[in-house]
Amino acid sequence: MRPCIIPPSVIFLHRTGIRQPCDRLPTTPIGLLLNSLMYRLKTIITTFLLTLTFYAGAQQRMVVTYRTVSADNRPLDIEAFLFESVDEQPHFPGGDGAMMKFINRERQYPAQAYRQGIEGRVLCSFVVKPDGAITAPEVVRGVEESLNKEALRIIGRMPRWVAGKIGDTKVPVYCIIAIAFRR
Repeated sequence: MRPCIIPPSVIFLHRTGIRQPCDRLPTTPIGLLLNSLMYRLKTIITTFLLTLTFYAGAQQRMVVTYRTVSADNRPLDIEAFLFESVDEQPHFPGGDGAMMKFINRERQYPAQAYRQGIEGRVLCSFVVKPDGAITAPEVVRGVEESLNKEALRIIGRMPRWVAGKIGDTKVPVYCIIAIAFRR
């Protein structure tokens, strides 16, 4: 006969008539205590191993090759780390609040789109280089051509960002932001 390790709640269910897939259940107080301790130890070890697994997964660095076109219409491949895979993410100088103020100050709603009631969020991507400069802005998901062009114009006018880092090394980072157009 083999003993089994089961949670205390299942022991209660066993005593009410539900059978368990083991040959012998502990019935003495010491047996119940040891069973409970073994169950808790198993839970702690499992939690530790899962935490260790997730931590190891978080340490993997994700790099994307970003294909764009240079100013003289040549294809250009840029390698950059994904935003979530760096130790310190790049950010607009002054934080998100300052970035929203900048976008609201710079945004010029295209007149025809405004008259037609066209609204939406333009999702744009770009790479923040190690020196903080923004390069390769593109529309990931657009709304309407004039709104898309305005969003790219705003990104092109942004000041240098605080660069992303892995350890103490500044690295290029691929970022995505949404620029909203509401009437």
